[in-house]
Amino acid sequence: MSAASLLTEMGRDSNTPVRLRHALVAGSLDGASAGLDTVRRPLDLEDVRFTGEVALRQVAFLAPVRVHGSAFEGGLSLQGASFHEPAGFQAIIVDRQANLRGAAFLAGADFTDGEFRGVGSLIETRFEGGESSFRRVRFRSGAYFEGARFGVPADFSSATFGDVASFKETEWSDASFAGARFWGRVLFWESVFAGTARFDKARAERQVSFDRARFEGPASFQEFIFADPAGFSGVRALEEVGFAGAYFRKDADFRGGTFSGELNLAGRVQQGLDLRRVRGSTVTFLAADPAQVTFGDSAALYLQEARWDELRFRWDELRGRLAAADPGSIDDLEPVYADLGAQLRSQGRFRDAEACHAEWMDLRRRHLGWSDPARWGLELYGRSSRYGTDLGRFAGAAASAVLLFGLLYRLGRGGLAPVTGAARASLLDCLFFSLQTFVRSGQTSWRPTGALRLLVNLQALLGWIGLALLVVTLLSPLR
Repeated sequence: MSAASLLTEMGRDSNTPVRLRHALVAGSLDGASAGLDTVRRPLDLEDVRFTGEVALRQVAFLAPVRVHGSAFEGGLSLQGASFHEPAGFQAIIVDRQANLRGAAFLAGADFTDGEFRGVGSLIETRFEGGESSFRRVRFRSGAYFEGARFGVPADFSSATFGDVASFKETEWSDASFAGARFWGRVLFWESVFAGTARFDKARAERQVSFDRARFEGPASFQEFIFADPAGFSGVRALEEVGFAGAYFRKDADFRGGTFSGELNLAGRVQQGLDLRRVRGSTVTFLAADPAQVTFGDSAALYLQEARWDELRFRWDELRGRLAAADPGSIDDLEPVYADLGAQLRSQGRFRDAEACHAEWMDLRRRHLGWSDPARWGLELYGRSSRYGTDLGRFAGAAASAVLLFGLLYRLGRGGLAPVTGAARASLLDCLFFSLQTFVRSGQTSWRPTGALRLLVNLQALLGWIGLALLVVTLLSPLR
């Protein structure tokens, strides 16, 4: 059949469907050249091969359109076209560019099992009135849906995108990309999801970006594999956003996001997770399976200026993962450790809170030079009582100090003179004198002479320091 003959049939004012089966349409099907601006007849085409371009720009289709298993060898252009009844393009093959820019599907659209071998442009396309189905669609080249409006549920389940998939500034009702495969960059910048958004078990081989997107309903990225960096900076979410079982192989950026519902990050983070300036009600890293570990061996977690009502985590997983925004400075980590410690204490996990505090103090100590007196103070504080968190270690340090000084007094016992009499100090006398000096118990039976007085004064000073450490250690559960 010639393209001109088909255009003539499509232009007739009739309710009889235009029906073609196993046909070949030769030539370009150009509606503008035939003056075709409205099609009132239903179209029912199956296994039709179009050898030239099909260009039906700005055409209004007032009856149902069904195109099944057909091939468009010269490309398909429906720019600005409007479909007022259900439109089905199931299992079609478009060898060249498909241009549906500005088209309007007002009663539902079905592109299930279609294959677009050239660039697919659906920029500013509108989908209304019925479900929009792109299930198992294969976009071999770039797919551009920028500014598209999905006023009805959109289903891209198991779709494949061979190159860039751009959904920037799109508006969605319910959307499903479950099981989709993205081989190129994925862009959802400033998109708005008014309903449920499902990306479960999808996989992206290149960068994914949802920067400044808005989720008004629940969003699920369960078991999503992010092979390249994932961007969610500036996201606004009103309900739960879940990444349970997801795998971030490279950096994940959530900076500046606001999550009014739970942000569930109980997946797997291999490199970096950036939650700086995040605001949220609940953030959780706890997986349903206790054996599952969220952070890989080289993972880093950034929490500077983050604020949340509740953080659910295991301290053992966060231990050693907290990273500074500036590698040369750790000042911005102090409030992070303080917030985590407060969270742990509010949950009654005092041992973990003490471990969190000790890690921060260790970090401070390591960043001070040996010439800094504060370094020596922290060394003593850490070794004697684990920064006021370990009473057992303090008792051991105090006993060691008493024993050490007792032995020194024994070696220089000639410098210990009895208050009365002329006896020489025994080992037991030296140890007892050391204990009395350390705890400042008052009058002793011995008095130091000569250079030994300096050693006694040093031990007395350590005794005062030890008393202060004891008070801090006893009060640490109240900190």
